[in-house]
Amino acid sequence: MTTQPHAPDMGEAAERPTTKWFMLALVCVGFVVMTLCWFNISGALTPISDSFGLSMTSATLLVSLFTVAYGVFHIPGGLLMTRFGIRPMLAISISLEGLGAALAAVAPNFGVLLAMRILCAIGASMVAVVGMAAISAWFPKRQIGLCFGIASAAFMLGATAGLDWWADVVGALGWRAGLGIAGLLCLAVGVMAGLLYRIPRGATALEGVKLTRRVVRETAGNPKLWIYALAFVGSYSGYYAGAQLMSTYGTEERQFDASAVSMAAMLVGLAGVPGALIGGWVTDRLRSRRAVFCVSSMSIGGFLMLFPAVGQSLFWLPAFGIAFMFNFAYTVWATVPATTSTVSPENVGTAVGMMLSIAAIVGFIGPYLFGLIVPAAGYTLAWAVMGGFAIVMSFVALADRTSASADGDAGTQRNRDEAGELEMS
Repeated sequence: MTTQPHAPDMGEAAERPTTKWFMLALVCVGFVVMTLCWFNISGALTPISDSFGLSMTSATLLVSLFTVAYGVFHIPGGLLMTRFGIRPMLAISISLEGLGAALAAVAPNFGVLLAMRILCAIGASMVAVVGMAAISAWFPKRQIGLCFGIASAAFMLGATAGLDWWADVVGALGWRAGLGIAGLLCLAVGVMAGLLYRIPRGATALEGVKLTRRVVRETAGNPKLWIYALAFVGSYSGYYAGAQLMSTYGTEERQFDASAVSMAAMLVGLAGVPGALIGGWVTDRLRSRRAVFCVSSMSIGGFLMLFPAVGQSLFWLPAFGIAFMFNFAYTVWATVPATTSTVSPENVGTAVGMMLSIAAIVGFIGPYLFGLIVPAAGYTLAWAVMGGFAIVMSFVALADRTSASADGDAGTQRNRDEAGELEMS
């Protein structure tokens, strides 16, 4: 089966103008509930520990194993989407996460709870890649940056709700009700996605195609994807490690007031919303994504290095900076598979999944070095090393020498290859 050209670019006028924005809004709702069910466990760790008689070390397995499963299942999620199509996999992935979250709320013991959180993570991992493909299916390349920015903003809103606001729900209703309500909301959105989402008319390849060697060639064999995946390793790990470690650092090491640390913790989530939106807007208007990505990604390293240099009154500044610039850079970074002609529309999900998996797995180096350096040489050097790691890895993006014309030539050659395959079949 041959693929169709990128649907929005060839048949955009055939669709009602409001349809693509409705599809974007639908996927964004999916991202909100996805990250809500991911991060709401943070406010439930203490009551869960009390319920099952766990140490906090054991309870944090719910966080660490979720992260591992989330990082591993991006690629399988993308491959399943290529094979079975965007619409069913969008519904299944959101529903799977909601099912895992809801069943975790009624777990009779910690083992079952842990298994259900892993199931939840598998669903979330697939939502991340299928959701991006579901958006790119509807929008032309000249708008994809802003659309991915809106999606990233939705991601951060859900994360903020899970980390901060949902703690009040858990406190008022208990951890089982808190996790259960979020899971049921996610299930409802999954059903809604299955009923309401559709692909553009004529984009038959997005309904599912047979997996061939071309999938591997366009993803694992695509140097451009590897370059950008490795270039983001330092910033990816730096943001997630910094966001989780800064509260402990501010409270215990620097002895800052709880209000100052709380402000920084809030901004490390909310500042990502304008960062994602502005990043998407800028991406659509500048020709060189490589330059924009490099500058924004290196900025994350600079803000990480700033943590030891600021006092209590400015502790919010590096927190704001890493969140704003991370989501700015991520939005630019995530558009690479959707805007390069070397990746077919039906393989965008697998391509994004591969990049995310590489960034998450290799990015383990950053927090690991941080943990080794703190007891040996202190926090100041640890922040400097993690920031330097982000800056140095950003330079890997300079290895991408693909020009816009060369990218187009690659797409033309791909279309010729597909035509040849069709003639031979």
